[in-house]
Amino acid sequence: MTRAKQSIEKNLSPEALTMIKELGSILKPLLDATHKEQPTSNGYYAEYMAILGKAAENKPTAYIKLLAIAMIYEGCNPDGLNAAVKLLTN
Repeated sequence: MTRAKQSIEKNLSPEALTMIKELGSILKPLLDATHKEQPTSNGYYAEYMAILGKAAENKPTAYIKLLAIAMIYEGCNPDGLNAAVKLLTN
């Protein structure tokens, strides 16, 4: 288990963790397919931006961050994901 996943499990309420796990299970097939390919950018940043951007179209920042937490839980590269989130929420 990654440190990021451990931190999420430690810091979220049981209800929030259940929601993150459910959202992560929905995203997992897409993320697994993404991670099987060679990244086109540092830390899969461009790939994560495409996933978040498409899913978060016209959605509030909180929605993007919620998706990002689920993606981290499923093993996404934290640096790449953080870069994508910053660009989409600023």
